[in-house]
Amino acid sequence: MGLPTIILGKSTDRRVFDLYNALSKRYNTLIWDNYSASTTSILYPKACHWKCQKLSDVLKLVELNPVTDYVWLPLVEDEIEWLLSNATIPTNLKYLLPTKINFSEANDKKKFTQKFEQAGLTPRSFSISELAASFPVEGVVVKPRIGKGAVGRYYLNAPGKLPDHMDDMVIQERLRDGKNVIGSFVIAQNGIVIKHYQHRRIRTFPSKGGVSVYAETVQISAVRQATEEIIKKMHWSGLCMLEFLQDQHGRYKAIECNPRIWGSVLLDEFSGNHLVDAYIMLCLDKEVQVKPILPHARIKWLFPYEFFHIIARPWSIFEFYSRVGKNTCYVGFTYSSLIRSILFILLNIFSRTKWVTLFKKIVKSS
Repeated sequence: MGLPTIILGKSTDRRVFDLYNALSKRYNTLIWDNYSASTTSILYPKACHWKCQKLSDVLKLVELNPVTDYVWLPLVEDEIEWLLSNATIPTNLKYLLPTKINFSEANDKKKFTQKFEQAGLTPRSFSISELAASFPVEGVVVKPRIGKGAVGRYYLNAPGKLPDHMDDMVIQERLRDGKNVIGSFVIAQNGIVIKHYQHRRIRTFPSKGGVSVYAETVQISAVRQATEEIIKKMHWSGLCMLEFLQDQHGRYKAIECNPRIWGSVLLDEFSGNHLVDAYIMLCLDKEVQVKPILPHARIKWLFPYEFFHIIARPWSIFEFYSRVGKNTCYVGFTYSSLIRSILFILLNIFSRTKWVTLFKKIVKSS
C-alpha cells in the first residue's frame, strides 16, 4: 500500500487544525464532519473531506478504498468506546488502543484513582461518610468521574457543603496548588512506554487550574518512573496523558488520566518528540524513529485565552512580545498561514458549542 491516510476528525476541533498543519506535510489526511466541502477546503486545502456525522459513516469510505491504509487518531472518548465495542472493523482501518476494561479504568477518574491509590501513585479518595467523620485540613477536590478540563470541578474546605450522594463524582485529597500540574504524555504498547515527554503548566484557564494555555517541556525522573509504573499496571496500548501534582511530602501523584490525544498536542510536533508519528508507525507495524528534541520548548494558546490574560493584565503584553519566537509554538497558528488561522478562529466564533464550553469554564473561574 502507498501513503496512509490519517483520519483527523471534525474541522472545528483545534487539535484537528494543529494536527493537520503538522501532519499534512508527511501524510494524506481526512477531515469528516457535517460542514460543506467548500468551507473545509479553505482551512484544510490538502485534506480529503467526507461529509458525515458519525464515525460509522467514515468506515463506509474506508471500506470503499481497501487498498489504502487509514490510521484513526484517538481524539474523542465516545469514538474510542465505539471502536472497542464494534467487532466489524475494516482490516485497512489501523489504530492502537487499550482493552475496553483498561480504557474504562483510565477514563473514569474514580476507578483510576482507586486502582493506584494503595500504591501511592494517585491521591487518596474519600467517601462522603469518611469526610463526615474526619475532614482533611487541606480540603478536598470534587470532580466529575467522566469529564474534560475544569468543567464541573470544585474545592471544599469543610464538610458542610457535601451533598447526600455523589455517584457521578470522585472526591480526592487536595494536593498543593492545582495550577502546578506536570503533564506526562505517552505512546505505549502492551504496557511498555515507547516514547514519553512532559510539560509543566505555567498558566491555565481557569487560573485556579484547568486547561493548559501556557506550558514548557520539562523532564522529571520521578514523573517518568510513576508514568512507567502506571502504564505497565494498566497494560496500556496507544496514546494517553497523565496529570501529576506533588503532595505535601513532595511525591508526584497522578490526579487523572486522559486516554486520548491532549489539547497541547502541537507541542509534540514542535518539540520534536513526535509521539503521534510514533503512534502512526506502530499502527502500520513500522519502526519508530528517534529524532532530535528541542529542549525547553513552550506552547501558548493565543485565542482566546492569551487575549484574556493580556486584557486582565495589560502589562503582560511586554512579556508576550519579549518571548515571541523563542522556542514557542502557538495553538492555531504555528505551521499554518495567518489567513487560515484567522478563518479557523472565525469558524469557531460562530460555533454555539464552543461558546457554551467557554462559558462553563468562565463560570468555574469566577
